[in-house]
Amino acid sequence: MTQQRETVLVAQQELGRVLAHWRGSAGHGQHGLVDLLKQAVHNGKAPGVHPYTRSSLANFEAGRQRPDRLFCEWADATLQAGGQIVLAYEAMERAVTTLHERSRPAVATTAVGWRRADHHAAHAPIASPLDDVIHNAFAGSEATGPDMLEDRVLAAHHSAAEQGNGLSVVVVGGFAGSGKSEFAKFLAATARWARLNKDTITRPVVEQLLIALGSDRHDRHSDLYLQKVRPCEYRALMDAAMENLDAGVSVVLDAPFIRELSDDAWMTRLQNNCRARGATLSVVWVRCDVESMYDYLSYRGAARDDWKLSNWQDYIATIDPDFRPAVPHYLVDNRLNAATTLVEQADRIVKAMRHAE
Repeated sequence: MTQQRETVLVAQQELGRVLAHWRGSAGHGQHGLVDLLKQAVHNGKAPGVHPYTRSSLANFEAGRQRPDRLFCEWADATLQAGGQIVLAYEAMERAVTTLHERSRPAVATTAVGWRRADHHAAHAPIASPLDDVIHNAFAGSEATGPDMLEDRVLAAHHSAAEQGNGLSVVVVGGFAGSGKSEFAKFLAATARWARLNKDTITRPVVEQLLIALGSDRHDRHSDLYLQKVRPCEYRALMDAAMENLDAGVSVVLDAPFIRELSDDAWMTRLQNNCRARGATLSVVWVRCDVESMYDYLSYRGAARDDWKLSNWQDYIATIDPDFRPAVPHYLVDNRLNAATTLVEQADRIVKAMRHAE
């Protein structure tokens, strides 16, 4: 079932890429398209379509969430996509249907058909995002059968280049709500590397530790958290990273890394630890504007963000939106109306990293 879920994810990401392509071709930024949607809904020109936010659209284009059919039909007509967005949506829906059918106990499954090649996700060149391979994959909707669908989706994403053999460590940093976790997911999916998220690894223990120390479980701003708890989080994250390298697994590290990327001594230690394991270290900083960060934090509704949202002006006074790491790094632009999507930028950076190895 893991490979079948991957097929759904690939189709979902492709829908996002097609949507982003036609939005850009029409000359709209994400914020501009959302404004058009809200106006259409308000004026009754988009019946039944949910008035999604910019964060929702960003999640659709990044492949993190699935838009519904009504939205895709509206976007296709508004962006004059000639049915391509709807075709991509239908391909995704067929993949989802196939997954559900194969998850039923009465249906036998096999992994033999999936052992054909290194099915790592790769995207078409940015210069021509709707190339013939992708077009044929979705245009072939007359073919039936789950295996044929899987073959089309995987063929559309199959990389022409072999995956590198060297180990890699990629540190992805950014402020809360910048989109760093979203970007890290797509970087890891594109490169076929493990993604280690600090909150996933440490949150249950961190929350109980904060309670034991007499603080709120969602505290992420007090001196107690910053001085006593935060260092333990990063220690656990980095220890997990080194264990993965020891096992021959490349990793994408997903955390703010604000202090760490300003600390030459910390970066030197990490570089030495990576070099000792034969791994290449890369740093990515996700740049975002304050408005977008607030929008994203509001959208995800995590309890750990409550203090920031309730004290927004106090919080943003403590950060520098123009911050850059003190070490060589790749810069990802996730501001409003960014020229390219996170998926496209992830694809570019993976290619650049492999070329530099």
